[in-house]
Amino acid sequence: MEIKTLSHIQFKDPAFRCGIFPGVTRLADGSLLMLFVAGDEFESADQHIVQARSCDNGKSWQLDGAIHDRAELNFAMPFNDCAKPTLMENGELLALGYGFFRDRPDMDLSSYAEQFGHFPESKNFTLRSSDNGKSWSRHEFIEHGYIGLETSGPALKLANGELLFFAPPFGVQAGEQIGLCFNGGKDGRVWQEIGQFAHTPDIASWEIRACQLDSGRIVLIIWAFDLKNQRHLNNRICYSDDNGKSWSEPLDIQLPGQASGILKLEDESFFVLQTRREGAECGLFLTRFELSSSGKLTNCGGNWVMRAGDLASADGNIERQFCSLKFGQPSMLPLDGNEYLVVYWQAEGDIYQIQSRIVQVS
Repeated sequence: MEIKTLSHIQFKDPAFRCGIFPGVTRLADGSLLMLFVAGDEFESADQHIVQARSCDNGKSWQLDGAIHDRAELNFAMPFNDCAKPTLMENGELLALGYGFFRDRPDMDLSSYAEQFGHFPESKNFTLRSSDNGKSWSRHEFIEHGYIGLETSGPALKLANGELLFFAPPFGVQAGEQIGLCFNGGKDGRVWQEIGQFAHTPDIASWEIRACQLDSGRIVLIIWAFDLKNQRHLNNRICYSDDNGKSWSEPLDIQLPGQASGILKLEDESFFVLQTRREGAECGLFLTRFELSSSGKLTNCGGNWVMRAGDLASADGNIERQFCSLKFGQPSMLPLDGNEYLVVYWQAEGDIYQIQSRIVQVS
């Protein structure tokens, strides 16, 4: 596989040093809309959602600013939210996400978790826009019986128009770990748990991303972390042939990686865009896979999209590693022919910027 970068843009909200966690979707008019998080520090209590849009397939971006006036939301304490957009069947936008109530705004989230053994109170929510992101609804909180779910990816719109999301409960302690699938119908207003894609001792399933292949099979890419032994495992995938009700056993893709994106291709193949933050070979690595009807996974080759050898995470427990993250959350969107948009975030010193690349894959 050969990968050529055709263009590379870096940007952030000019009022803040930090731009992280981008998610992008194509709108009904063909333009692109990106949501990302802006704040003064990586986990600071002033973080909020901003948006940017592109009318030329990602060659340039116009920053729109914050999607909400924070003072009008009337939260009792700072609520730091993050969301990724999905275009629904009716042409409206649905942004799915999570947020933390910062009862200790003087502490970053990772230090909070290290001191108290858990993250602050969190809520899952959706936001809606019926005017291509010019205005957004207030947060519609999702009711469930968990302490908070890591809905770090966008809702997946199935071929039948229904919406699914996939997430583990927030947690950094060893013990029983689960991964949950929720169905929100076609409008994403009422969400119901319909299946579990993971149920294992100690192995966390973080940063889930999903796609639906031409056959209707749903495939997830998982950041697998061994909480008991505090070590990263190879990325794993699992799949469902009944719209999320039942799931295969996890398949080791035999490649190291953490937070990763996934994109369907033709037939039963897909790209996995891995974040690799360990050792000397860090960066974003793209691999094409095929998954047979019987569940056999075939690596069809890969290459680097971006190398970042000086941006490895710190050693030690996972809370310390979270504090030291310097790049991640990559995702891909098809453009024309063999060209793709890749978005992610990356730090240069204490400045965090959104990265937008157009790459050619052959």
